[in-house]
Amino acid sequence: MFHSNAFKHDALIFHPPTQKWRTSSECVWEAKRGFATRFILADAYPDQKHLFHECLKIPNADADMVLQLIVDISRRNIVRDASAVSRLKLLLLALSCHLAELPDFEGQRKIQKLEGQHIIPVCRMENGVRTTKLMRLDWDFWFYADSKRHFEAFSDTEVWLADFPYSQWYDMQHLYVAGSKVFRRRERRLSKAAKETKALRKSLELNEYWTNVLASKGVFLRRYDKCSPA
Repeated sequence: MFHSNAFKHDALIFHPPTQKWRTSSECVWEAKRGFATRFILADAYPDQKHLFHECLKIPNADADMVLQLIVDISRRNIVRDASAVSRLKLLLLALSCHLAELPDFEGQRKIQKLEGQHIIPVCRMENGVRTTKLMRLDWDFWFYADSKRHFEAFSDTEVWLADFPYSQWYDMQHLYVAGSKVFRRRERRLSKAAKETKALRKSLELNEYWTNVLASKGVFLRRYDKCSPA
């Protein structure tokens, strides 16, 4: 008789990447990129799906599992724990990837579990010092720097930004879309929320050389205009 319960309580599964023995409850069979809180077995034992996934009932990581881990980790005071914040970021990326594969109504229903939870790592500069904290998906005043231009323009300001590089916006946008539909908060994308104005950093000066060059082309521009169809 196969006693799968023994694997839940005793570390009987060797995990090659960490070179340690694990219990089945510490593991998942397959997981999305970024899932870093449990140990993934499919990569280490690709030919043993029947044993681990079917016999031992080790599950795949899904949106519900990732959601619960996000809630659990956010309930702790992790702001000063860099490794815990990094794990939270990876879980948020994994959640966003899961949401991309779910019907809209199902993803939005799951996101409701995050109401009131401080789960989004954000940062800003205060008096030359980088400050980090966790904010809510459903309320607080923060933004996504969703392009390189906006990331560079706002990264050293006092605006609270989601603490993700702009290069990860493509993966994070699924979480953003679901959160926007459920909580109906203000626009969080800087590319949409920020208003751009032009400002001269120095006074204008006439460049006589280029003025004369352009003037010399005037006769050709007049001829082109006369030849253009009405």
